[in-house]
Amino acid sequence: MLPFEIAFAGSVPLDRIRFEALEAPPLPEALQATIDEKWHGVLAKNPSAFDGPNMSTRDIIPPYKDRAPDETYVWTDMIIKYWPTTYTKFSGTTFPEIKDQYGEDAVHTGSAVCAVIKTPDNNIVLHLRGRDMGYRRRLHVPGGILAEPDPVAAIKKEVEEELGISYDECPMPTLLGIVQDTTPGRWNHEFCFLIKVPFEMEEMKRRHEGATSKDEGFLLPFPATEEHLTAILELGDEHAPDIWVPTGMAALILYGRSQGWWQNTGCPKLLAELRDKGIL
Repeated sequence: MLPFEIAFAGSVPLDRIRFEALEAPPLPEALQATIDEKWHGVLAKNPSAFDGPNMSTRDIIPPYKDRAPDETYVWTDMIIKYWPTTYTKFSGTTFPEIKDQYGEDAVHTGSAVCAVIKTPDNNIVLHLRGRDMGYRRRLHVPGGILAEPDPVAAIKKEVEEELGISYDECPMPTLLGIVQDTTPGRWNHEFCFLIKVPFEMEEMKRRHEGATSKDEGFLLPFPATEEHLTAILELGDEHAPDIWVPTGMAALILYGRSQGWWQNTGCPKLLAELRDKGIL
């Protein structure tokens, strides 16, 4: 079973993504002690972790064709409904036992962004996460928390911090889709983007050395071809929880989908479920 779900696959013009803030119900008082306990556990594993704003995605309404007054058809906006929340609530409530005991409204899922970074010499950037991070020593693509309803600003900020490409230098991203991590304690929705940077991999390595954030550990260049990505994704057929951050794996699958790959019968076993559902 894949460690993620794909909530939306495909691209939407970035100015047609609209966010609607909802008011979250108050959390049960009895739950606060559990949240505090879970947060102490996070700090024990990663002393540099800190609380801050986050967004709990509650509903994703995909765009659809609607009839306009002049009888033409137009695409509607994608609508993301969310609760403003915090990282401590995300860390302390995204567990099956919390959902079972207190109900869906007690679970504050998180939101994040990530990007497949492609270079002109046809490489993509993978990260091997650091020892003190969640999902330590697993493969991921650059990304981070979505604290405010502006995923474009969020991913460009992460690219600047993790790869040393300034906000203004970073090209506009293209949405690949939205995925959901289904790992207990990590339930979140992640906006997955494609960013085609103007720098070849050697320059990316040089800039990474000067980046302000080294939380993600090592930068790993990888050929952006169907053959190579299929091979590395096949490593996740049986051992995905040991190799991949789930949303990083999903981002690469969405990238392959955007290229029209994996339509033949030789695709990795882990993609069969998605193909059967009509996502690939």
